[in-house]
Formats: sequence, C-alpha cells, structure tokens
Amino acid sequence: MQGESTVNWERVRLRKNQAVSGTTIHGWPSVIFGLPFAGCGALLLLMYSGVIHLDPKSVHAPIWVLAVIGGLFFLAGAYLMIHGFLGLRLKKKVEEGRRRAPHQPWLWDYVWDPLGMAENKLKDVGKHFITAAVFIAFLAPFHYIAWFSEKEQVPMWAKGVVIFFDFIVVLIIGDGIRKYLQYLKYGNSRLRFLGFPFYLGEKMKLALEGMPAAFDSVTLNLRFVEEVYETRYSGRRKSQEVVCYQIYGEERTLNSGASRGGGFLMEWDLPDNKEMTTELSGRPGRFWEIEIQAETPGVDYDSRFLVPVYAKS
Repeated sequence: MQGESTVNWERVRLRKNQAVSGTTIHGWPSVIFGLPFAGCGALLLLMYSGVIHLDPKSVHAPIWVLAVIGGLFFLAGAYLMIHGFLGLRLKKKVEEGRRRAPHQPWLWDYVWDPLGMAENKLKDVGKHFITAAVFIAFLAPFHYIAWFSEKEQVPMWAKGVVIFFDFIVVLIIGDGIRKYLQYLKYGNSRLRFLGFPFYLGEKMKLALEGMPAAFDSVTLNLRFVEEVYETRYSGRRKSQEVVCYQIYGEERTLNSGASRGGGFLMEWDLPDNKEMTTELSGRPGRFWEIEIQAETPGVDYDSRFLVPVYAKS
C-alpha cells in the first residue's frame, strides 16, 4: 500500500509503554533488590495469619491493612526476583547463540516466527486489569486512612493525592475496556513477513491481515526505537526510568478507502545505516516496530508489531 509519506530523522521521545524493557534493573541486581521486599512481605503475611504473634493494639489500623501491604510487598519482591532469574537465563541463551551464529543475530536475539507476528489483544486487556487491581489494592489502606479513620484529621491535600491516583486507575480500566471493544470488533490482527529477516538498506515487504474492511483514514508508522535509562531527581531522591526515543521514522497516511479482504500489502525502503540493527536481547533495547491506526465508525483500530530488521554481515 502506498500513500503520502513523511520521513523523520529527528530524535523524538515516545510514550513509555512502548518499551520492551520492563524495568531498569536486571539479572542478579534485580534478584538481590527484590529479596528484602519479598522477605518483608512474607513477614507481614505471617503476622497477619497469626504464625508470628502480633499484639493487635500495636497496629493502628484494621488488621486487613497488614495483609494488603504484606501481599503487595511480597508480590513486588517476587516479581523482581523472577525477572532477574529469567534475565540471567536469557543472557546465557544469547551468549550461546552468539557463539554458534555470530553473523545471524535473528536466530538468538528474539524468538521470531519467520512467517510473521500475531497480536494478542486479550492479553493486553488482562495486563490492564491486573495493573488496575494492583493499584486498587495499593490504594486501599490510603482510602481507609483518608476517609474512614477517626483517629486523626487527614488534610485535604492528602485526600486530593488519593483521588488523583483513583483517576489514574479509572484511566487504566477505561483503556482496558477500549482494547476489549477493539478485540470484539476486529479480533486479533497478524503481520506476515514476506521475507525473513529484513536487511537495512533493502526493501521490506509486509502483509497485514485483520484490518477493518473500510476506514475513514489509516496511518502507518515505521520507526526505529532506542531505549534509554534516564535518571530522575525529586529533591534528594533519585530514580531511573525506561524512556523510548524514535531515531528514525516514516509515516504514511491514506485518507479513506477499503482494504482487500481486511488486509494491506506494504513495502518500505529501509535506511542504509548498520547502527540501526535490532537488539531486542540487549538492555536497554533497540528495535524496529510498525504501528497501524485506522479511524472507523465506532471504536478505532490500532495495532503495533515488532519487525525483524538487521544489518547484513
């Protein structure tokens, strides 16, 4: 499919949720960092269950608050530890693959299906509602303190902070509902690779299956994304976050039309720059993706796929 095309070589910051790195800490540091959280959470849960004796008078809140806080600490620690161990296993697998096929990184850099990529909208919906549930559990003690505790007067600014986080939960749930409605309307799309892998400096041919049969407009964005771990300061506190930057992008638009059997054929000229090779096994990562957005009556269509673009040896 051809249309109006705009190429952008400027470095542009993208939304955080496009990152492939779940966190900025990996491997053994993640395991070690998560251990005290899991241990503290387990201790609080044992106190709540009565395995470890606890004087109820020493808890200035309902005993269920102790269980909620303990559960959140334990889950956070367990997540970091599992993430660390999985990262160690992936690192070992990548090192073995690099030794066996140093000039074929697509064999070990990522678990590619040579035929293409299929999306899973229901998985995304599940992630949204799990995230919302974690937020709700985290906010439950603060709701009790802000609105139901009679021991002390809570200032209005503190209640405002709780309401602000409630609004974030509403946004997460709303986006999850939107994605579920997309699934009901369009199902799961699939991007077929007409060749594997694709090389920088050459053409890339793709076929998208599962598009709306008719649309008011469609926008295709092909981009090379580079993750960066940036440090943020808040007073004396320091934290790191994953930030994505678009290094190269090409946008195509088509005002209106109909897809052929719910699909599109696309052909892209990839830039001849070997530094833009995919490194999905790296942390921070570097990758190519294509994003498709179509305006239709009712719920609009949008999908995002990774594509295997590598430098030719």
